[in-house]
Amino acid sequence: MTRPVVMFVTGGERLLSSGQTPENIVLKLVSLSVAWAKAGVDIVQIREPWLPDRVLLKLVTLVVARLSAFNTKVVVNDRLDVALAGNADGIHLKDEPVDMDRVRKLAAKDWLIGRSVHDVRTAEQACRGGHVDYVLAGTVKSSPSKQGRKLLGLNGLEEIAAAVDVPVIAIGGLGFSDALRIEKTAAAGLAGIRLFMSGEKLTDDQRFRQIAQCRGSFG
Repeated sequence: MTRPVVMFVTGGERLLSSGQTPENIVLKLVSLSVAWAKAGVDIVQIREPWLPDRVLLKLVTLVVARLSAFNTKVVVNDRLDVALAGNADGIHLKDEPVDMDRVRKLAAKDWLIGRSVHDVRTAEQACRGGHVDYVLAGTVKSSPSKQGRKLLGLNGLEEIAAAVDVPVIAIGGLGFSDALRIEKTAAAGLAGIRLFMSGEKLTDDQRFRQIAQCRGSFG
């Protein structure tokens, strides 16, 4: 995986409060995924545990099909069955015990397998066996959706990056302006939900410039 890595984590549940139907939210997430893929995002992580299985599979299938024209990979949060059925490029696993041998055996050889981690110990455990391609480390900074949660901070992020041999992607309260600080921790990139979900208000050129500036911060 080439550094830096920029990941859009979908957050469709946030749109429910505005009265939108699941079907409309799916279409909006597909549109946002295409817009950010066009701008140069490396990975779209579909994270919609609230969706019924049928609708979640539809979302994954649509995003995979629409992003086939780009270099952007599509991974599904936690749902191995949906990721396989939807022909996704990989799976993103929670910070929970899981049979990694089984996951890797079921997946294609070139599948991406990611794992959420919150401290050095869980990062080291996740990377044992060589099955994980990247870890998503957070929460780095406070955000409206993560208030009260213990923060990893930049120092914690740096410790994780030094402890494992796979790319470490930072998440939690981050903006593109944090890219330089993330780069100094030796982490491989950044991810976000709110950061990208607000991207529909931007033009294609604005999204492209934000991703380009983020990459430039990593040298």
